Amino acid sequence: MPGSVLVLFAAMCCVALGDVAWDFEQPDQVVTTRNLDAAQVAGGQLAGQSAWDPSVYLRLPEEGLDVSALPYLTARIYSSAPADVLDVYYKCPDGRWGLGRTEPVKRGWAVYRADLRQAGWTESGMREDARQWGGVSKRIVSFRLDPGNEADRWIVIDRVALTTKPTGELGVHLEPRGRATRLSLECPRRSMAGQPIPVKLTCLAQAPRGVSHGTVLLRLMSGPTTIQAYQEALDLHDGPLEAAHEFPVSAYSFGGAWTVRGEVLELDSDRPASAPVQVTNPRTGKVRPPRTRVDDYRGDPTLFVDGKPIPLMTFVHHGGAHGVLHREIARTGIKVFTDWFGASTAGDLGQIQPGVYDYGAFDSYFATVLDAVPDAYFLPHIGVTAPRWWQQAHPEECCLYSNGQRGPSSMASERWRAEMSADLKRLLAHLRMAPYADRILGYIFYSGYTAEWQMWATWRPYGDDYSAPALRAFRRWLRHKYESQQALRQAWRQPQVTFDTAEIPSNERRHDQGPLIRDPATDRQVIDFTQFTSDMVAEAIIHFARVTKEACDDSQIAGTYYGYMAAHGQRQPDCGHNALARVLECPDVDFLMSPPMYAHRGIGETSTFMSATESVKLHGKLWLDESDLRTYLSDPAAGYGRTKTPEESVAVTWREFANVLTRRCAVAWFDMSGGWFSGEPLLKAFARIHAVSQQALARRRPFKAEVAVFVDERSYAYYRPSPLISALVQQTIALMPQAGVTWDFYLLSDVNHARLPDYRLYVVLNAARLDEQTHQALIAKARKADATILYLHAPGYAGESALDLARLRQVTGMAVRLEPDPGPAQYRLEARADLELSAEAAGPFGPEIALAPRIVITDPEAETLARFCDGAGVAMARKTHEGAKTVYCTSVGVPPRVLRYLARLAGAHVYCETGDAFYTDGQYLALHAATDGEKAIRLPRPQRVTDVISGELLADKTTVIRRQMSRGQTLFVALGE
Repeated sequence: MPGSVLVLFAAMCCVALGDVAWDFEQPDQVVTTRNLDAAQVAGGQLAGQSAWDPSVYLRLPEEGLDVSALPYLTARIYSSAPADVLDVYYKCPDGRWGLGRTEPVKRGWAVYRADLRQAGWTESGMREDARQWGGVSKRIVSFRLDPGNEADRWIVIDRVALTTKPTGELGVHLEPRGRATRLSLECPRRSMAGQPIPVKLTCLAQAPRGVSHGTVLLRLMSGPTTIQAYQEALDLHDGPLEAAHEFPVSAYSFGGAWTVRGEVLELDSDRPASAPVQVTNPRTGKVRPPRTRVDDYRGDPTLFVDGKPIPLMTFVHHGGAHGVLHREIARTGIKVFTDWFGASTAGDLGQIQPGVYDYGAFDSYFATVLDAVPDAYFLPHIGVTAPRWWQQAHPEECCLYSNGQRGPSSMASERWRAEMSADLKRLLAHLRMAPYADRILGYIFYSGYTAEWQMWATWRPYGDDYSAPALRAFRRWLRHKYESQQALRQAWRQPQVTFDTAEIPSNERRHDQGPLIRDPATDRQVIDFTQFTSDMVAEAIIHFARVTKEACDDSQIAGTYYGYMAAHGQRQPDCGHNALARVLECPDVDFLMSPPMYAHRGIGETSTFMSATESVKLHGKLWLDESDLRTYLSDPAAGYGRTKTPEESVAVTWREFANVLTRRCAVAWFDMSGGWFSGEPLLKAFARIHAVSQQALARRRPFKAEVAVFVDERSYAYYRPSPLISALVQQTIALMPQAGVTWDFYLLSDVNHARLPDYRLYVVLNAARLDEQTHQALIAKARKADATILYLHAPGYAGESALDLARLRQVTGMAVRLEPDPGPAQYRLEARADLELSAEAAGPFGPEIALAPRIVITDPEAETLARFCDGAGVAMARKTHEGAKTVYCTSVGVPPRVLRYLARLAGAHVYCETGDAFYTDGQYLALHAATDGEKAIRLPRPQRVTDVISGELLADKTTVIRRQMSRGQTLFVALGE
């Protein structure tokens, strides 16, 4: 913990020993800023221009901070305009958090003092016991200030302290202000990109009483956007004042009609000082964007730039000082940047208010980064959610939640699609004319909750979308599906319903309690709406993909987030991501992306993808892993597998890269707060990782795994929101690397795909709605390769119009009975001659929750493999059915040990028995240790083994790699003949 972070500043007023303060003398006192543009820490202050809802996370010790004796907050803050309130946020080690309100934000300099025990801890979503400063434990690991919500303010935070006693009278204490007359600016009226702009501010000052030090602020602006800001302390006195600065102007600046503004923060004036400057750039409209596409290269989708294949590895920076971190990461060889414009809840396409367009924020970003890294390339995030002003002007076009509140623009809104499309085309036309156009590879367009095209209420207790646009779209969807009103009435069992009166099911119905699988006879309305929401999201994605490609003359790549098949757990039915097959059919989508799985991503655990990655690749799309690893440099409250030491962070980074490299995917290293990857150990690792990615592309050859895991996105609409969904899919996928086998992940609909390879084991996770065509395709694949099909839980049980146990028997070929009451899902493997079972190896396996429906296998001809722990009967068995080897597990979980056993029974090669995360593509192999001890990796043939990280030759020809490892270590080797 740098000593500069926790300092005493008596100058603030009576800060006692044991109090904690931030004086902003060092940038590392700030973890990250949000919605604070042109933010910088300099001269003992943090300053920037606010977008909506700005916030600043302040650094705490690694172990957190005990605030039981620190109830008082003191902060000296400047705001150029009043705002609603100064909020305080905390988070505890147990994940509980609170957001409290203190005092209204005033215009000018003010000292804010508050007793945080009396703050208004009223934010929705907080736990009741968290509605107090520091929560129950009084230890916080995250601390944030929100200096008012309003946008377009200049904000300066000078000092912040948490103290045992109040530093003065509580409340807001405005500092006196003086006046400036004859305020003027001098600057050239015309300038050329690449040449500096000299600026001089003069005024006649009447200093505020008792104030001898002030702050001059000079800004170079495009419309309301601050391109550059210069802030400097100055002596404040009565009489003439003068300040000068020379703004450097990038050779990559688009130029245009800019404005220079100047002011002294402690002085009022009748008008701000401003002066116009016209900047021109001869490169504008003269440079050609690169031609990019995704195409096959040696068996896998690959990015081509002007005809040359490249391994796509990017850096994503979200917040902080642009350029500094880009230059730092570029030294490792990573020079493609996928940074953000806009926010998930309010996009930015350049129309800053009705009919007013300004692209200064875009131009400033590209110029700044190119000044730092002249050979950089970009694949920027472009938000297509409606801007905030649009949402305020058109509330009827915005999402409506079941609790009556409004969200952002509805993804069903035709007006939203049309108007954002027009703005997107206009923006891309600007970018393709820009002096930096030859550095942009393509675009990531985004909307939805957390920018990932999730339904806005995916993670909320209320539901969506109940807006008029969504209702109209749902009724159109019903017309297309049912064609006749009689068919709709029969399916919904509502004799009076019509296409004009059909309603969206209530949130209570959509989230009711009951058996895991919905009965189509009574729940068809819910099933239909659940399917519709995913189709609605997919249609919006397809629409904006086409708009983007048309704006680029079909010559550059476009992609986005989608297809999170294993990410949402019990929220999966409602997330809107269950129409991946439709998106994969779209020729305008070149790549899809997501963060890596959040489940089990800690030290000693696994790296896996959220989506059916091999289906994405099967359809010629590139998968991009946006790896937001929480390193030791992240906020201690970051969670999601945060690592605590440089060694842990490096090991997990190599594990993540192993998953990316062996699955032949792209990766974006996502620094979410401005410095997560800045430590020298991580930068050294990235340099080696980048070099390995180049080598791997050059020596790539096709590779075929032996286990195929299938998820059925159509079936998700038939499941009630339940933790059992997480056990069935999310947990299975997250832990697959620990099975020690090679595996691929597909949509079940792709079992019919002509290019689907043959496998030894086909694992079908959630096919409650399994049609006969798909079932027969599975049978044919298994028969062809003498392979095995493994079904979980209730394949085929959900018929078209009712639950159908006979159909389940037909699919599995086994006699079964349905338990009338819920029962435990856990089971134990049977002792067998081909299976050495210790007590641990026998189980129990499966979640410790009740399973309904619970199905018991009663077939006397089926070979018993496992029984329910409570004695209910057979939980897993195998049998040859229609000429195909079939294993049926009626529970909802097959953990790595069980998968490894079944894979061996199916004839697949098992590389590792010790439950460690394992990755290989036949040319590279990695193992991340889950436990301490000796690891033995058995290769299918003798190979040369070289340690990728150290370069050491481990073996010239071997079939077994042995290594003593500690938990959390990563072994990464190259294999050769």
